Amino acid sequence: MWNVTATAAPAGHRVAHCGRLWRLTTSGATRAAASRLHLSAVSGALAAAAAEALGVDPDRVAATPPSIDPAFVDPPSLSPGPVVLSPNRLLRKKGVLDLLAVAERREFADVEFAFADLISPWLAPTAEHRALRAAVTAVPNASLFAPVGSPAELAARYASSGVVACAVRELEGLGLVALEAQACRAPLVTTDLGGLREATFSPNRCIPPFDPDALADALGAALASTPDREGARRAVLARHAPETAGRQFLRWVAETVR
Repeated sequence: MWNVTATAAPAGHRVAHCGRLWRLTTSGATRAAASRLHLSAVSGALAAAAAEALGVDPDRVAATPPSIDPAFVDPPSLSPGPVVLSPNRLLRKKGVLDLLAVAERREFADVEFAFADLISPWLAPTAEHRALRAAVTAVPNASLFAPVGSPAELAARYASSGVVACAVRELEGLGLVALEAQACRAPLVTTDLGGLREATFSPNRCIPPFDPDALADALGAALASTPDREGARRAVLARHAPETAGRQFLRWVAETVR
């Protein structure tokens, strides 16, 4: 299903915001309702997918960038170590097994691959979570860390990592992890699925999915180099800083209710 949120508007106007999920059952009733709504999505890729799935003109679905937390706007100083950080949920679709395969390569023997033990929204681990926990603990240079308690704690994780990896295997609406990491000036590697390309700024790399050699090459290059990533940070803040993103969303709402 789509993550769709209705937004308040004056009488006679209906708006909805499409978030981060890509699967949608498009019944006749759903399409009929969509034709009466003003729609927005978190990325151009998701906006195009929503328009196609809902059978509406692409111009009816606007891309309205989401905001990152203020903790990533004013991050701690960089102190990168030999760490590949995977802060996404502990799921196969987030590329956990792909990253573990890279970790087992000889050239990464001295690099720590750190995975968030994040099972949200589940309250208890599923069979998939248990299998992935076992897979991580079986690799000598891989580890699990407890989910962070605050955005500031996550910003500190980004700042102390050699590279942040978003090696997803399924379409992403946009990718807040990618935006947050770049706002903290952390090196980043993403896979080219869904809106992640829009969320990845030079000199960071967005690589083809399902390519273990490309993933290993990109991670190794990020760990070995120290290019200036201030440009990537500025690009993120120009679209996703709280004030900027808020103004863009309010502008879209104002335009839809004129």
